[in-house]
Amino acid sequence: MLNWESIRGFHGHLGPWLVMGMKIGWAAQETLKARSHFGIEVTVWCPDAPPPSCMVDGLQWSTGATYGKRNILLVPSDAYRVEVRNKDTGDTAVAVLHPDTPGKVKDWYDALGDEGSSQKVWNTPNDDLFTFVP
Repeated sequence: MLNWESIRGFHGHLGPWLVMGMKIGWAAQETLKARSHFGIEVTVWCPDAPPPSCMVDGLQWSTGATYGKRNILLVPSDAYRVEVRNKDTGDTAVAVLHPDTPGKVKDWYDALGDEGSSQKVWNTPNDDLFTFVP
């Protein structure tokens, strides 16, 4: 069970992009069977400003990759792409948001605010938000 208070304490508030990063990180880690914290590297392509860049904090939370360990990197981009690499095997998982996902997230945020849009992202199936590509 998720401890939303701990997540809120880490990031400062809940938000849909934070939750998006969490979902992508957990899905990639499960796909790769990667060790959290030290057995994983994450590269994120997204806009270099909140709210979309909050996805990086969600990825840190879910994978254990951190800026201090230098195993997570943000590459400023208009695209939304996350590459997760299992350092033990070299295997990678690349998640790409569906083209309509950023607009959906904005609409949910505008209608539901931080908490409501976070829950909406959490409850939406991964396949409706992003896909893993070769």
